[in-house]
Amino acid sequence: MRTMLAIAALLLLQTQDNSLLRIAHFRSMREVHVKATKGRLACAVLPPALFHEAAAALRDLRLTENGQEIPFAQEESYDENSLASGVTSPSDRSYFDVVAEKETAPGNGNQVANFHLPARIPVERISLGRPATHDLSVRVTARISSNPQLAENISGTIHAGESSFPVTIGANLQSDADVEVTLQQSTSPLHVRLEMRRRWICFEPLKSTSDLRLHYGDATLPAANYRFAATLIMPENPELATLGPRTEEPQLPLEASARHSWRKPLLVSLGFVILLLPLIAIALYTKKLRPH
Repeated sequence: MRTMLAIAALLLLQTQDNSLLRIAHFRSMREVHVKATKGRLACAVLPPALFHEAAAALRDLRLTENGQEIPFAQEESYDENSLASGVTSPSDRSYFDVVAEKETAPGNGNQVANFHLPARIPVERISLGRPATHDLSVRVTARISSNPQLAENISGTIHAGESSFPVTIGANLQSDADVEVTLQQSTSPLHVRLEMRRRWICFEPLKSTSDLRLHYGDATLPAANYRFAATLIMPENPELATLGPRTEEPQLPLEASARHSWRKPLLVSLGFVILLLPLIAIALYTKKLRPH
């Protein structure tokens, strides 16, 4: 009898282990490569494509080391002057990454470049391949691909000697968008880049050599909240880590019914208890019939 009760308690405890990494069903994974020693901060650049692959605001990112969840912080590149003023200037010395790029083509007397922007990828700067020789009027139009009537228009100027124009599009787009960049007063082709401010994921490995993986692709997860992120003080030169290519998460369940049941461990616990009840009843009945 004691053995059966012990087994029931053990099963109940096991199925109530409700850690995020056990119930989350990630669709994507990237290996993290780093040479950092134990306890030293390492940072990896988050590629633009990851913003499309992950949930909005990257809330579903989880980092594991040898299968154990470890805390991390997300950092964003900001020029001190821009950060202090709250305004991104053309002279901003922050790091930016290219989201998309192409040569312009003539259109209605202007130079035009058209891009397809996947959902959730932010664009924070329009950049040219070289400084402008004269003032260029810039018009940026972003339309939701599935509903072109919904459009966002931004206008500005790239002044002579400058090569970029700050914008903010795409950050809140939950659908793909078509972006048109028009350079007025320009007759020669120009190389246009859509750029986003560089972002990193920073962490401290628990061991010198580990199996580090970044998991994401479960839109049902809330954002992780780590004390590590609130107390992090960025060193001047953190260790550089790199992210491998996206791969399918190997533990993604194939059956929706299995996904549903394992997201509710309490139901699984009750199932085990119900299965054990007949055995416990038989044991009690047998003990009652046994002569003293």
